[in-house]
Amino acid sequence: MIRSILASEVDRFTVVSDELGEAVRANGIRVDRTIHNAVRLKRDLPTPEQVQALRARFGLEGKRLIAIGGRLHDLKGVREMFRALARLRGEFTDLRLIVMGREEAYRGFEPVARELGVADLVVPTGWLDGDELAAAYAALDVLVSPSICFETFGLVNLEAMEMSRPVVVTSFGGCPEVVREGETGFVANPFDTETFADRIARLLRDPELARRMGAAGRRLLEERFTVERLADEFLEEYALALELRTARAS
Repeated sequence: MIRSILASEVDRFTVVSDELGEAVRANGIRVDRTIHNAVRLKRDLPTPEQVQALRARFGLEGKRLIAIGGRLHDLKGVREMFRALARLRGEFTDLRLIVMGREEAYRGFEPVARELGVADLVVPTGWLDGDELAAAYAALDVLVSPSICFETFGLVNLEAMEMSRPVVVTSFGGCPEVVREGETGFVANPFDTETFADRIARLLRDPELARRMGAAGRRLLEERFTVERLADEFLEEYALALELRTARAS
């Protein structure tokens, strides 16, 4: 029924990543184009004072910071991230993982964090938005996206790239279309805890590498993932859809 309705009523079908397009096509649905997601670049980035205030609020002064954000769920790789954190804690005694999501959702993962011996390294911030969210991204050393499900795109990666922060992302789904392996961050399988932790460790050990990758991520964002590009591509799609609908009606 879905395929029938799409065929008869939808003139143009877009997806947010090539990988998602492949999955949709595998279900017998036509895909016309990939239009990657985007962010509207902020006019003003967080000031050092705002970043310091964010760190002070959560007791993070002098700590190295990695973060996961968004919807907290098993499929987002929270357990896998805790396992990687357990590997990292021996070398990086000042490391903290901030969890940027609804605090009540994190509470379900607290027993896992305790079991893996990392509960003292996890700092749940609750839901952040606006200036506070921007300051949190700016405070990071590395953003991680360890999803074990098919991640259609991974918008949080762009939000970190806007702050010139490197990212370590899952190999499942569309994240590798956002992150250039070895240039703006690393792509790894989160089930391979040793490798995933190693990619984070490389960036923590080498601040200059992290700076270069973060700067490259910001440049890539400005080149390929702006809302202006997104709007232009959708205007093209609307024009094509209107042309096809007009031809069908005549």
